[in-house]
Amino acid sequence: FDPVADRYEAIKTDNYDRLLERLTSSKTSGTGNTMIVGTFAGVKESYIDGPSGVATFGNLTGVVVDSSGNAYVTDPSNHAIRKITPAGVVSTFAGNGTLGFVDGSGTAARFKVPRGIAIDGNGNLYVADRDNHAIRKITPVGVVSTIAGSGSEGFANGTGSAASFRFPRGVAVDINGYVYVADTENRRVRILTPVGSEPESILPQRIQTHLILDINGYFQ
Repeated sequence: FDPVADRYEAIKTDNYDRLLERLTSSKTSGTGNTMIVGTFAGVKESYIDGPSGVATFGNLTGVVVDSSGNAYVTDPSNHAIRKITPAGVVSTFAGNGTLGFVDGSGTAARFKVPRGIAIDGNGNLYVADRDNHAIRKITPVGVVSTIAGSGSEGFANGTGSAASFRFPRGVAVDINGYVYVADTENRRVRILTPVGSEPESILPQRIQTHLILDINGYFQ
């Protein structure tokens, strides 16, 4: 929310057209709120970094925005996390288009169909790396680590690589640093503690793919 302009702005993914859209709600004299939709980045299905109108994505499933207005999106078919500046310039923040399961910095890291993404108050990203059955963390400078899961599917609580998931798709983080995971094929919501990253099951689900927490930490 921009209190000076008295308007709300949001970034949404358009997976069908492989682009990001900026939604702006502003007040027009005598007409109340007006929703304006414009293309933020992306033009077609491919894998190209660059300015808006040039950059392309494979497909898009998750998006978060940091305190500086940069957007981060999961690009599953390109096995990458992409960054978009407020000016619409797209770069690859982590991964490089080649599938794999490797921790490292920036494009040296590897993902396999990353889906959900969340951001904490310190700017760390959390990614549900679906086909690696793992939860990955990316620092603000792009260092990728695996905080839970080993790359093999299963259903086990434990610390770090001792834990296992089955195709996790959604992820959220609360103000206390607890990470919640939609462990889709295990039909559970899992919770990772801030210290030790030891998942436990907190809620049985049918098929849960996305998670949203409000400011009080409740699921929406």
